[in-house]
Amino acid sequence: MTEITKLTAHEKKELERLKKDIQKSLEKSLWEEMAKAAKEKLDIDNLKSMVRRRNEIRREMLLDKYLVTLRPWANRFKNKRPKGLGWLDDA
Repeated sequence: MTEITKLTAHEKKELERLKKDIQKSLEKSLWEEMAKAAKEKLDIDNLKSMVRRRNEIRREMLLDKYLVTLRPWANRFKNKRPKGLGWLDDA
């Protein structure tokens, strides 16, 4: 059979102290998890913005490259246009 033992005042204080320590450690771990999640979200957002910026720069570079390389190609219609200047018409 189980015996009911009464706690002394010192044991009650120790028990309360342990409860508070456990509660503090739980709260601390929850805050750490929230901070980690926020940091990961910021990292992902930063990564997305970097990729977006890189794609914009790449697109502009490719447009410039192909516009420059297609301008001489546009000169083939130079004689077929009225007063045809080739790509100088666009400039």
